[in-house]
Amino acid sequence: MPDVLWNATTTPDTVTVPSRTVLSLDGQGAPEGETFPRSIVAIYGIAYTLKFARKKAGGRDFKIGPLEARWWTDEPGRRLPDAGSRTCRGRPGGGSSGSLAPRTQASRSWPGLSRT
Repeated sequence: MPDVLWNATTTPDTVTVPSRTVLSLDGQGAPEGETFPRSIVAIYGIAYTLKFARKKAGGRDFKIGPLEARWWTDEPGRRLPDAGSRTCRGRPGGGSSGSLAPRTQASRSWPGLSRT
């Protein structure tokens, strides 16, 4: 991960954040709900599929980044995260975009993903 994302200071500053490839799923509901765990399984399942497909093809190995989740609501007074929307993101590692991603996506289906 670029240093600019880790080296925060207590002094406000403007930085340029480099573009990153992430896997992202949008959904609704609380973390203990039915769909949130499926989102996590899908993100990590896709990330590890990309990782091992790249390794099998002789490419450079990479680490799977941590999961990030953000909840929000457009309705004031509603309790988060139960009534909110969410975005879950995971970073599959450095340079994982490219020719493996479309082939992997086409070769794998994820049951229940359309409901997540």
